[in-house]
Amino acid sequence: MLTLNTEGKKRVSYPILRIKILTVLGSSALLGSAVAPFQGKGTEETTLPREILSFFKDGDILLGDAIFEHYFLIALLQSGDVDVVFEKNGARHLDFRKCDQKLGKKDGLIRLKRSPPPAG
Repeated sequence: MLTLNTEGKKRVSYPILRIKILTVLGSSALLGSAVAPFQGKGTEETTLPREILSFFKDGDILLGDAIFEHYFLIALLQSGDVDVVFEKNGARHLDFRKCDQKLGKKDGLIRLKRSPPPAG
């Protein structure tokens, strides 16, 4: 794709995309994917997984990055009997001494409180 830069000279540029893939942990088989523009409504990293929710079935376990540890995605998955394991989001302050169920020194089960729904 040829575009003009700020000086009016032609240059080659490539579109920037957000891509999410869903793989099987044991075999690395590709189960599904979602592609969206880099910017704009509905392209945030946390909204892309909604496009691949249909690939999950009862009894599946989703192992995900800390960015996906939010109430609405977890509620959607658990309504379909899918369990989730996420690293704790850095913005969430937790006292592991007060977990619902203690599993280790810095490991435990917590109950997420529902936050306000996303705008839009």
